[in-house]
Amino acid sequence: MELDLMSPDETSRLAELEEVIKADIKGFIRVGMALKEIKEKRLYRSKQVTWELYLKNEWDIGKSYADYKMRAVDVLENLKQTSTMVEVLPKNERQIRPLTLIPPDQQAAAWKKAISRSGGKVNALAVMKEVKEILEAKKDEEKSGIQKDIVKEVTVPDDFSNQLTKLIEILALYRKSGWKGFNRKKALEFVNAIEQYLKS
Repeated sequence: MELDLMSPDETSRLAELEEVIKADIKGFIRVGMALKEIKEKRLYRSKQVTWELYLKNEWDIGKSYADYKMRAVDVLENLKQTSTMVEVLPKNERQIRPLTLIPPDQQAAAWKKAISRSGGKVNALAVMKEVKEILEAKKDEEKSGIQKDIVKEVTVPDDFSNQLTKLIEILALYRKSGWKGFNRKKALEFVNAIEQYLKS
């Protein structure tokens, strides 16, 4: 596969963006913005056939690292757009990192709560705490939805349904703890044994 030719303007812009990256490869916003523009405009195409090869051969970084930098820029831009809601913006990468784990429509609220709860002196731990609450609430919603779907889809005696609901609640607690002290493989074997028993 051949490399693409670029216009003089594109070549010049690539050189500018690469200078930004060279100046601070471990940097946060400027590097993320430079990588994002190179990817979106495909300015890497005169040097490498793919984005992944460009990252590896030119900067010795992986796609996931670059994606993370670009997501951090997206979060910051999202917070800037909701400036009526957010008065103080993150100052470093560690403050933004947890916000990349939640949907854009929840980022500003989580950031604002972290500011409020930490008295304006926000650290990564305060942000992670807010993000964790959002992720746990989402898991609880999913669990509740699964329980409703099971009960809705299957007509079984009430005592069986009640016991199944209790089992799902127990599983939800283990899931919340990161499955600590729980052997999922054995649990699946147990569920399969019940299935076989019901089929017999």
